[in-house]
Amino acid sequence: MIISSDTELGVVPSSYQLSLSVLYSQVVDLVEVMHVASIDLLRSLNLRGNPLRELPDYRLSVIFAVQQLTELDTQHVDIAEKV
Repeated sequence: MIISSDTELGVVPSSYQLSLSVLYSQVVDLVEVMHVASIDLLRSLNLRGNPLRELPDYRLSVIFAVQQLTELDTQHVDIAEKV
């Protein structure tokens, strides 16, 4: 996967947000999600079709790990879910 943007040049518009879709990619563990948790501009993450979604507390665990998300699996992340 290649993500190319103005951020490679150090230019980050204030409204810039990143969406990442990893549909049906055999993501099985929260540890794998942690690789994207450090992407500060990541706002939307789609993990539909991955075994990880079958884990207990999947949604809350991902939201806790990636605090900057505003959308997970095409569903809005409520502020109460981050607490």
